[in-house]
Amino acid sequence: MPQSDLRSNMRAKFKKLYRIISRYGVSDTHIGHIIDVIYSNKLVESDSIKLVKLLLPREPVREKYAIQIFGNLSCRKHTPNLMARLLKWVITIYDLLETREHIDQMYPVLFHYLTVETLRPQLCHILYYMTKRVHVKPYRIRTIIKLIGNIALEPHLYALLFVFKTYYPDIVMPSNHYHKKFIFAHPDPDSRELIQEIWTRWNTIEPGETIGLHKPTLENSLVKRRRRVGDNGIIPDIVTTRAKRDSTTIQEIYDVAEFAENVDRLELPDQLASVLDNRILQHVVICSPKATTIARISLWLSQNLHDLVKWNNHTEATKERFRQLLQKSLTMARFAKSLLPVMESFLRDYLKQWNGVEFEKEIFELISYVKPVSFEELYSFFLKPLYRLFCLSDVTWKTGLVLCYTNWLKNWSLLDWHGHVNRRQENSISETDVDKLIWLLDGLSLDVDYFAMLHEFVSHVDQISVLGLALEEDHPLLQHGALSFYEQVSTLSTQHNVPEIILPEEPFITRLFFSTSAMSVSRICGIIYQYKLAFESTEDSIGDWTPRHTPEYLEHFNMYVMDICNALWRNLAFSQADDSTRSFSLPTETIEACRALCAARGDRIDLAISVTHSVSLASFSKRFMETKKKTSLTECVCQMQEQEQDFPVHHQGPITADSLSALEEIGGLPVSFGEYRIQYLDYLAGQGLRGVHDLLYASMVSLINHRQALEQGGAQY
Repeated sequence: MPQSDLRSNMRAKFKKLYRIISRYGVSDTHIGHIIDVIYSNKLVESDSIKLVKLLLPREPVREKYAIQIFGNLSCRKHTPNLMARLLKWVITIYDLLETREHIDQMYPVLFHYLTVETLRPQLCHILYYMTKRVHVKPYRIRTIIKLIGNIALEPHLYALLFVFKTYYPDIVMPSNHYHKKFIFAHPDPDSRELIQEIWTRWNTIEPGETIGLHKPTLENSLVKRRRRVGDNGIIPDIVTTRAKRDSTTIQEIYDVAEFAENVDRLELPDQLASVLDNRILQHVVICSPKATTIARISLWLSQNLHDLVKWNNHTEATKERFRQLLQKSLTMARFAKSLLPVMESFLRDYLKQWNGVEFEKEIFELISYVKPVSFEELYSFFLKPLYRLFCLSDVTWKTGLVLCYTNWLKNWSLLDWHGHVNRRQENSISETDVDKLIWLLDGLSLDVDYFAMLHEFVSHVDQISVLGLALEEDHPLLQHGALSFYEQVSTLSTQHNVPEIILPEEPFITRLFFSTSAMSVSRICGIIYQYKLAFESTEDSIGDWTPRHTPEYLEHFNMYVMDICNALWRNLAFSQADDSTRSFSLPTETIEACRALCAARGDRIDLAISVTHSVSLASFSKRFMETKKKTSLTECVCQMQEQEQDFPVHHQGPITADSLSALEEIGGLPVSFGEYRIQYLDYLAGQGLRGVHDLLYASMVSLINHRQALEQGGAQY
């Protein structure tokens, strides 16, 4: 076949193959065949380069193909342009190689061919991927510097020398060359996108997952880079000058797998404050929290915090630097679940002068990571200054503080208190003994009764919550914060293995139960339900690690349950005559005033806060009744039209047993009061008010029996 016909035939087949391969990719075997055709020298250079575009793998690539390409670098039968294109392909699929065990041994070969101008950018890129500390040798440093001196602007050589400098910072970079662009960007983005689509189509990767570069794009640093907007460079860069040949630096770690493999050989950077900006370095500190390491970080952090707060003019720039430092400290605190000791000391001083406005979000979250201490210490340094601000702030700030306390308690509840108590009992305790296992970066004193501290802490939050609700006229936002706190407290023993059941005070329960918000009523009922589960779980548990409470304490809780159930379900609110059994411990004067008010309105006081009549739930009762009427009307409208009868009579006013009976007698909705209330509770649960539903079904005998009958299949509404 003439050469011209062969080329025409080749172009036609290439277009057809490319359409198929760009969608479905090629297998490992096909890659081998295509490379053999490229190296056969039966095609002109342009056609061979086109064939490289067909190398779109749909599965991991064996490293032998990359080694085959490296082995042909010295072969003069193949043009430099073709070899450069094949090297670009190696860069593209570098992350897709099955292994790189033998490729690492090719480092001297690739370095040798840096003198070939056509291949130099691709070789520098591959060497950037391959370079480790063991590859950085003095003669190679001299070779690169010599090449840079002999060749005009060559950003890739300079970038490779910069990679060497990350391992040996003493290397002096030539100052007569610079380049403003990024180096070692992907050489063939189109092929990368096609491979991405192919791997997604073949279910090799999940949709949305990307095939990235082995290492990130390197920015040439011959000139000082412009910092990003808002980046004031407060955290020092990672520089390691004491690394040995058998050690590994943080700069050489790119993922968790490499970290786990080299954790015993890691060399810490010169400036450990860079831990605030590097997750891998945070792993190192957490895995081995040595006192000297913590001290080095603390010294830098303490100096910068005090410089920004006490010595600098409070300009917008210094405030922004301070905010960044707080945010970096928070990033590490979230990871370690604890603050550096110096950060706790700083907060103790800072809260004395804090205005409560600046850096509110950061300060609140930092406080939530402060370690447990005695209540006297906690109150003096944290609770007291925050309480002063609480009394002067708006409802949003008050809610933020209560939610901060909620997160604080949540972090404490996650600690291994069982192990702490065991270690405390095993050792003779002195004032200086600390438990370093329970609190990572500093340790907790073994001479403090932390459970007593928890009781006093919860009591303090209870008191400021009631005070805040009174000041803010029961604002729903503050109600949410206070209820969130007790939702955490009520589950301490059942969900967090803390052997304490700490009940809210009566004013807290009374105020939230008498709220006009259905959210508040339902959630306070849900909290009481969680406490009921906690008390019931202690009855079945044995051993020392269970909540202990007196019969009087349990009786006190049972009064809460009885008052709420009497009010919501039994219609016995305010009916107790004995002073010791007054509903919600309300004064007699208050009860009589309520009775007189109801009498003046013609209402029954025993129904005033029932599940159907209370101001918080009455609208739900009305809406549920309307729903039932619509359902009933739909079912019987055809029958009524056929029999030429009037439509059913609708119910007017609040629901009672008498009103439903009267309604049925005149042809209205045929449903008893008991059936109505049971269906109504299910309706409330469906509307998100599960607290009322769960508490009543766990406390009322009639509802318990109804549920059991339902489970046995014998109950009907």
